[in-house]
Amino acid sequence: MKKYFLLLCLLAKSFLSTSAIASPDPAASQTLSLTPASVSLPNLHQFTESEVPFTLKNLSHTQTITLLSLEKSCSCTSAIIEESDLPPQASTRLVATIKALDRFGPFDSTIKVSWKIEGSEKVHTSLVTIHANAVALLQPEPPAFHFPKLHSHQPALSSSISITRGNAAEKWDRLEVSSPSPSIQTQLVKKDSDHFSLLLTIDPSTIPIGQFKSDLTLTCFDGDHPLEPSKTIPVTAQILGSIESKPPSLYLGVLSSPEKRTLSALLRSKTGT
Repeated sequence: MKKYFLLLCLLAKSFLSTSAIASPDPAASQTLSLTPASVSLPNLHQFTESEVPFTLKNLSHTQTITLLSLEKSCSCTSAIIEESDLPPQASTRLVATIKALDRFGPFDSTIKVSWKIEGSEKVHTSLVTIHANAVALLQPEPPAFHFPKLHSHQPALSSSISITRGNAAEKWDRLEVSSPSPSIQTQLVKKDSDHFSLLLTIDPSTIPIGQFKSDLTLTCFDGDHPLEPSKTIPVTAQILGSIESKPPSLYLGVLSSPEKRTLSALLRSKTGT
């Protein structure tokens, strides 16, 4: 028997909705049992994943079943089948992994198993469905801080986002924010038990010129107990220098020793000093 027969991840065709997967054969369940037929994941946190095991059993007493392929209705799902051939009365596992990614709210993922009976070329199908509900401890809006152009000479700049309590089952009574960058200062303002405002102040003068990237971490607490997962809020900025050069670069070309070449550029202060 083939061990750990990886099927789903190698499919060339990706289906975008459950309607893209055909109904199973009416008589298929009399030969191949695929259980449970559906599974519910009511509290699947954003950006986490969950493994869901299913059992396939050959109900025939005389014929071997060959498992041919898997198809999915959602790119959030992958799966493996541990055996590709099922002798009479044998069983194997189908292990699906479903990822919530950035979803919020209910969504479904359906997997279709194609198989055939020994001695027959007819392809049968069986279906399983995962009903998931993507939840979050909190929801920031917008989900990130972005400062497209900051000059290194300008004073500190502030911006804010709104944070709302999410739909997760876990209860929390305290929210903390942390940042690894000394160039960022934060202030969390509680409006009511379900709504917060996060004020961020960034100081361009303390950041090297170029692209700046950092992350804020929001952690919910139930009493003194931190809840997982924490929420990450990206902070990005483009820091511009206070001196402008025209042209912005100089090219000397190919030089042979002891040849010398002189080029010039005009440097202008953007601050007027």
